[in-house]
Amino acid sequence: MIKGSIPQELGRLSQLRILRLNDNNLTGKIPPLLGNLSKGNYLPILEHLFLDSNRITGKIPVSLSNASKITHLFFTVNDVQGNIPNEFGKLHELVWFEFEYNRISDNYLNGHLPYDLGTWLPNLQEIFLSHNQFSGDLPAAICNASKLENLEVANNSFTGPIPMMLGNLVDLIALNLQNNLLENNPGATQLDFLNSLVTSRNLVYLILASNPLNGIFTESIGNLSSNIRVLDALDCGIRGSMPTNIGNLSGLIFLGLASNNIVGNVPPSFVGLQNLERLYLSRNKLEGTFPAELCSIGRLGLLHLGENRLSGEVPSCIGNLTELRVMSIAANNFSSKLPSSFWRLVKLDSLNLSRNLLHGFFPSDVGSLQYLVSLDMSRNALQGPIPDTFSNLIVLEALDLSTNALSGVIPKSLELLRDLKYLNVSFNNLQGEVPKKGVFANVNYRFLMGNPRLCGAPDLYIPICPAQGRKTTRKKSIILRTAVPVAVTFLILVAFKTLGTIGYIAPEYGLDGQISTSSDVYSFGILLLETFTRKKPTDDLFSGDLSLHKWTSLSFPDAVLDILDADLASDIGFTIDENQSQIKQLLVLIINVAFLCLKELPEERINMREVVVQLNKIRAELTKLLTQSHSKFEKED
Repeated sequence: MIKGSIPQELGRLSQLRILRLNDNNLTGKIPPLLGNLSKGNYLPILEHLFLDSNRITGKIPVSLSNASKITHLFFTVNDVQGNIPNEFGKLHELVWFEFEYNRISDNYLNGHLPYDLGTWLPNLQEIFLSHNQFSGDLPAAICNASKLENLEVANNSFTGPIPMMLGNLVDLIALNLQNNLLENNPGATQLDFLNSLVTSRNLVYLILASNPLNGIFTESIGNLSSNIRVLDALDCGIRGSMPTNIGNLSGLIFLGLASNNIVGNVPPSFVGLQNLERLYLSRNKLEGTFPAELCSIGRLGLLHLGENRLSGEVPSCIGNLTELRVMSIAANNFSSKLPSSFWRLVKLDSLNLSRNLLHGFFPSDVGSLQYLVSLDMSRNALQGPIPDTFSNLIVLEALDLSTNALSGVIPKSLELLRDLKYLNVSFNNLQGEVPKKGVFANVNYRFLMGNPRLCGAPDLYIPICPAQGRKTTRKKSIILRTAVPVAVTFLILVAFKTLGTIGYIAPEYGLDGQISTSSDVYSFGILLLETFTRKKPTDDLFSGDLSLHKWTSLSFPDAVLDILDADLASDIGFTIDENQSQIKQLLVLIINVAFLCLKELPEERINMREVVVQLNKIRAELTKLLTQSHSKFEKED
């Protein structure tokens, strides 16, 4: 590997036609004398100059435009900065010019392209300008370089309309305009520039992603080259419906139309895309049922339909897509059971069915998807126990079953999944002891919350599991029957006592040092939360922005049982099922009284007379419910 700078003396080698210095560790600037490589009569003869993959700095010397015979010029992967000299327009023989991936610190090649770039380069075949900071228009004259096969200007800041005469490039194979600020033709609603590309019969790659085109597809898109393999128009602000004849592009293996505003149905012509391997239609406004046309595309490996308005059933024909590795239909309105054929998709490694209305019992067949790395079925209406067959998913890393109606215990077999790093089963109807090993050794409370009948994880504010037997259960019932009303009575008795210690003081005290009855109300609200959560405002748990008030509000009202004192939560969960919802409602009312006391502004807080009235009403109703439960319990005993 050659190190150091490029010798100036190379400019005196008058017979040099090819200079290859690529893939070395060269530093310094490009010697201006390289443009003087010539015969005695000063006619330049340099044809190939390869300086790519070094550490060359500085600007491109204008003198290189004197090498009028040059056909191949490579600066790719260096630290070159500045502009492309306008004089390069004189290099009529230039066929291949590459200088992407150049910078010094944050300074990329910048400036505007010469307006006549293509006019004087009729033999140019390749333009690679990607990953720089070019701006201004993409010159229309580039369409005069009629032999151009590759035009790649991705990741710049080009603006203005896409040239309408791209069809002049009849040999064009790849057009990559990704990540610029290019627009549709002013005043046009349709993407008219696509019409001209119909004549580019060799076109294989058409990449328009992340440009603000804001137009409607024309039907001419179905007349593009049958050789086209990649069509990527992600995040282009495309409106309207999908072209009905898009299925004519039978050679497509990649179709990316995600993050647009496409409406309507997936057209029936999709059955013509039999070579399609990757389909991205997520984050649009597609409607109707699951596109049955997709079920016939046997090569499909990636299917993204998430965040649309699709509805109805997941069809049984989905089982035909046996090559699927990634599938997402998240955030739609699918409302059915998963068909039994679904579990034939044994090559899946990522599956996202979340945020739908899928229902029915969770099938044990999930164990057949042994390549799954990520599974998200959250926010549905799935029922029944979590199958033990999850233990078959030995490479699973992430599992989200939260916000369903799952019941039963958490299978201990989940402890065996060594790669499982993320598990969320919150907000279900799970019960019993929380496993201790594997992913559960480091699980966070918020991934278990909303399951009031779970037990055995006191470090996560989940109560200790009750001892077995009638005697213990009866004791807890008596505790519950007496503890809550006594606690409320005690709180009423101390209602007017100001608690002048850290954690109980109202925020306004720190501003003006004044204590008022409103400050007492605030202190009482803290005391109310402390009584029912058995958490002091000065506990180590509360630091930074997290306070007792905020911590409680994170679980209010749906998971109020999860933040209660462990003994009370355990009693409610295991001894009085028939009144659980009513008691939970009353507990929500108690916590709400605390929140009314803890309003930031003193004038917005409830007064203590209203506090006493509300708590007395809650106490009376709660005592009534607990007495009824106790009487029923005594009769059964």
